[in-house]
Amino acid sequence: MKRTCATCGKNAYPSQDRAISVALRCSRQRGTALRVYHCPQHEAWHLTSRATWHDPTPPPPPVAEPGYRRPMAALLAERRTVSEQELITAAAGGANPRQISTIVTDTLNTWCRWGLVYPDGQTIIAVDVPALRNIAARGWTAWTREQSTDDAEAAPSPNSR
Repeated sequence: MKRTCATCGKNAYPSQDRAISVALRCSRQRGTALRVYHCPQHEAWHLTSRATWHDPTPPPPPVAEPGYRRPMAALLAERRTVSEQELITAAAGGANPRQISTIVTDTLNTWCRWGLVYPDGQTIIAVDVPALRNIAARGWTAWTREQSTDDAEAAPSPNSR
């Protein structure tokens, strides 16, 4: 049964764990990263699509040199919980220093949509550690290509009726 917050009218979740599981499921379905926050008026948790890290709005999008995602993925897979600043430091070796913050934000938003990580304030939580290890070892392009192949194999063929 859905509970609604009497003050703000949003869906209310009784625990942070429950809100996180709903946020992850909805993020995958909608393709929009969601996070949870504690209701300031009640003992409940709500979902929002507003990121706690910087909103990515730089035109044109920055172009990073190869090699910034692997260190980020390796750090998350190893430590499970890291600060955004630690990810910026890990990625700095492979990206333009002027653009690194935006690049990390874009990467985290993408990884959120894939259900790999979850933001909690300025802390980033690894959700799918095996996938992050795979990205660290083989790279983002190889991992996404593998996921696309897995999705194509799972889909029924048009002639299989």
